[in-house]
Amino acid sequence: MHNDPSLPLLDESEPVIRVTYHPHSHRSDTWIPLPEYRHRRTSNSPIQGMASDTLPAQDWWKPFGSEADFDFTEFVTRHRLPNSVIDDLLHRLGLWCDSAKVTFKTHRDVDNISAEAVASTTKVSNWH
Repeated sequence: MHNDPSLPLLDESEPVIRVTYHPHSHRSDTWIPLPEYRHRRTSNSPIQGMASDTLPAQDWWKPFGSEADFDFTEFVTRHRLPNSVIDDLLHRLGLWCDSAKVTFKTHRDVDNISAEAVASTTKVSNWH
């Protein structure tokens, strides 16, 4: 657990989400038990102390254009495919499928949306 008396006393066995606001907001940190956070996140209920404009569960893949785009990016990233292979694969998808769900045309599209996703993602760190 933690030794800081200014922090709420939480059950050591229950993981929590710590929301840290920008210093200029003059807001105190918010501590949310993980089960409550998950419940509210999946039920689209506002989380106490947080903006209620969270993405609906069906749009979890945003900022990607579609779930297929997210899945494709995850695949080529996990397998560390070179740009030339990504471009070839995208070209072949266009030939093989009448209506491919992947909207990318080249590896640059994958790179651009990946950079946007990284920039828009909440930074997460472990705290002990």
